[in-house]
Amino acid sequence: MTTGWKGLAGAGFLAAGLALLTGCGATEPEGSTAGPSTVLASRTAALTVLVRGAGFCTHLPATPSPACDPRPLPGVTVVVSDAAGASVASGRTDEGGRVVLAVPPGAHVVMSDPVPGFSEAARPASVETRPGEPVEILLTHNTGFQ
Repeated sequence: MTTGWKGLAGAGFLAAGLALLTGCGATEPEGSTAGPSTVLASRTAALTVLVRGAGFCTHLPATPSPACDPRPLPGVTVVVSDAAGASVASGRTDEGGRVVLAVPPGAHVVMSDPVPGFSEAARPASVETRPGEPVEILLTHNTGFQ
C-alpha cells in the first residue's frame, strides 16, 4: 500500500486532507472553479520514485543483452525526509518498482531500504519539490557485478 504525506494512506490522505481543508475554513478565491482537491494539490507535490536493480550480468557481453537491463524492484520501502531529517512520506513500490508519494514543497532526501541480493544499496537522492509540480527520480540498487 502506498502511503502519502505524514504517513496517511493514499485515498485516506486525500480524504483527510480535504476534511482538514474544509474543517479549517479554507476557502477558494471568489469566482474560482477550483474545488478543495485543487487547493490540496496546489500545496503538495507528487513525487514518483522508481526503484531498479542493476548488475544482473557477471560480465559485459560483446552485444548488449536485455537480460542485463535494470529490473523493477517491487515491495521496496521508500522514505522521504525533509531538510531537518524528519520523515514526511513513505511507501512501498508496486510490481513495476514504482511508488507515488504526496510530499510538501521543499528540499527532500529520498532513500530506499536495502534489498536482499543487492550488495550495493541505492544512494540517497536529493530532490526539490514545488507545489503542484510532479517530480520523478530513480534509485538503483546494484549486485556489485558490472
